[in-house]
Amino acid sequence: MTTVYIGCGLDHRPGAINLDRYELAGADLQADALRLPLASDSVARVEALHLLEHLGYAGAIYALAEWRRVLVPGGRLLVETPDRGPACRAAAEPDPPAPALHWLFGLPLPGYAHHSLFDAADLRAVADRAGLDTIEIETDGRERPVLRFRARKGTGLQAELLARLHTGFLAAGILDPLAAPPYLADLEPVCDAIVAAIELLPRDGAEACLAGILGAAARRDPRAAEVAFELLIARGLLPAAPAAPYLALARTLAAEAFPARQAAYLRQQPTLPGSQAARLRRLEDHVSLYLTARLHPGEVALDPLRREFEAATAELSAADGEITFFCAGSVADLARRETARGVRAFARGRLERAGGHLGAAAAYDADNALARWNLARLALARGRRLEALEHYAGLLELMPEAAVALSAEMDAATGRADGALATWCRPVEREALP
Repeated sequence: MTTVYIGCGLDHRPGAINLDRYELAGADLQADALRLPLASDSVARVEALHLLEHLGYAGAIYALAEWRRVLVPGGRLLVETPDRGPACRAAAEPDPPAPALHWLFGLPLPGYAHHSLFDAADLRAVADRAGLDTIEIETDGRERPVLRFRARKGTGLQAELLARLHTGFLAAGILDPLAAPPYLADLEPVCDAIVAAIELLPRDGAEACLAGILGAAARRDPRAAEVAFELLIARGLLPAAPAAPYLALARTLAAEAFPARQAAYLRQQPTLPGSQAARLRRLEDHVSLYLTARLHPGEVALDPLRREFEAATAELSAADGEITFFCAGSVADLARRETARGVRAFARGRLERAGGHLGAAAAYDADNALARWNLARLALARGRRLEALEHYAGLLELMPEAAVALSAEMDAATGRADGALATWCRPVEREALP
């Protein structure tokens, strides 16, 4: 039966389907390792040699789940990857082998950088989450430190659900593992919550199960809830009739750009320094109640919160729309992008535009020190000293270790220090942070 050799590079294996992301001499097919152009249950064996380390930890889970998808029941997988412990020890030697750093970091070429190194325990963990049963793990240090991992396609219900969720999220375009690998980890608790809800279904009933899945998945991306409901209904694990309104709401929320609406709602909440984690918890509570209100219209106790949420998110800013997957990391990244836009506008003398971007950055992430610092300097440039002092006070809470430098700037802002105030009225790049 068919063998697929993924990430073949220049190494063409006769009799196998040789596949690589890049157009190389050894490849029969050019395709991404996480999106194989092959039917499910169609391949007897998959081999991937020195590929997993290029995908990152969460990316490896999605890759293994995709490779599991194409394997026939009982199909086998062979993976080779650098062995993290020996590779690190070799690189730390006083006279390390010439290629030791390459074992750790890969090569500075497109597709050749290493994003995650594994040990045996890591490989077992990612294989388990991808629905694979480990057969054996061997170490080989003859030429370079290598882990050789063999597994077979798992058959248990939990393994099947986890693998199908991972491949379903990928197929739905919820996240691109190559473009947004840090956020993939935020889908793992969603997978766990879905599996846990199904396991508790006999005890808690369909309504509790459906509400748990919607609450866990829709906060990240309603399409994740949609994938879960469709999968569980198709597998006969959820009854179609009670699930119908939940599936319909997930689709409606996706059409309404619900992740962007959460960003808009967060942007309008109080932004005290040191409060970002509390703000995100509060938003999570509000979203849970809002989803309940959407499922049960007419609930008098929830109507005010629903109206508040919908009024606050009726108009989305361009920056809100950049959030297609909602998590702490995606919001923090958006705040950093808005900070960079604000700094550029500030440097070009476009103070009104700078204030808009920097204010949005601080609103998305109350603990973004660079945005607050530039807001203080922007306030000074506009002659708003009291406003500047408020921002400096917030910075002191966020960065008590920088109290001396910040106090000097505050003295300049109030005119208590010698020297021209204009010294402090310019944008701050990240490298200037003490």
